[in-house]
Amino acid sequence: MDTAKTERPEDHDDFGKKTLPLFRLEIVVGLALLVVVGIYLRDAWALPESMNPSDVGAGRFPMITGVATAIALLLMVAQACRVWSGGREDRLAVFGRPAWVLAGMALLILQAVVFEMVGAIPVLFGSAVLIMLACGERRPAHLILTPLVLTASIYSIFTYALGIQLP
Repeated sequence: MDTAKTERPEDHDDFGKKTLPLFRLEIVVGLALLVVVGIYLRDAWALPESMNPSDVGAGRFPMITGVATAIALLLMVAQACRVWSGGREDRLAVFGRPAWVLAGMALLILQAVVFEMVGAIPVLFGSAVLIMLACGERRPAHLILTPLVLTASIYSIFTYALGIQLP
């Protein structure tokens, strides 16, 4: 009988994986993003009001998204502070694929750069597929249907509901 100690799966440290208590990451990232959203809201406040009172327009839409994002971030930071004060550090954030995270960020930047040159529909659909691939999705039905629904939803909301013509 072999007396060598067998390694349990939870004791195994995968190469390149880094862990951090999730609440710490939520607090740091949440506060950093609150600063960014504050700058965004300051700039959105300076946009002109719409001439049509029933129109959301270019002035109100950034305020709506900025306020909604700020509320979501405040709730996230408050929840993380509650976990911190309770002394529970049970959930960990695992960074196992940093190259793919950077690839996803590069795809988002590329989307912003080529949006006006290529047009909304191909950019939205293509970037959704590529980001899903970078995140590990390989099921063909999901790679086709999710970007299709996402593209149709975004295009419909901006074009028909808000009256904003996309390129």
